[in-house]
Amino acid sequence: MALPEPPRTLLWKGHELYPARTRDRRIAAALLLLSVILLLTAGCGGYSSQAGKYLTEARSQVLGSAYALEHFGDGEVSGPFLRASLEQYAIAMKSTARSISSLEPPPDAREEHRQEVETVSRARSLVQQAGHRGIALKRAKELAQKLRSITQELKEP
Repeated sequence: MALPEPPRTLLWKGHELYPARTRDRRIAAALLLLSVILLLTAGCGGYSSQAGKYLTEARSQVLGSAYALEHFGDGEVSGPFLRASLEQYAIAMKSTARSISSLEPPPDAREEHRQEVETVSRARSLVQQAGHRGIALKRAKELAQKLRSITQELKEP
């Protein structure tokens, strides 16, 4: 039966520095800690960068809803397709509104922040109602235009 090999040690000017296994563990732990720190700092920008990201998402969702409504108004997509699309956009807008709401704006941006949350919520409400109730062909383009005007209220980052 073979005996386990003793841990290797690193020598530094005649002194044992660290056993090799301990050194490997410390290096792995340091690399893991470094990668966690990098991920956290990459995902956690300041208020303005986070708000800009969420507002871009919101604009995209509102414009996507308007696009689907316009194509429905032109007879290019079916009613069930439109309802499903609008319901998905409404779900996405709800999530985006929550993300925006969770941000803590600086004191000088609080009013603008409140208005942005209200604007996204208003767009979500319109889209959700059209998705649940359906919408007439005549009214689809009108609602699409209203949604496009709402995106103008959401400032570019």
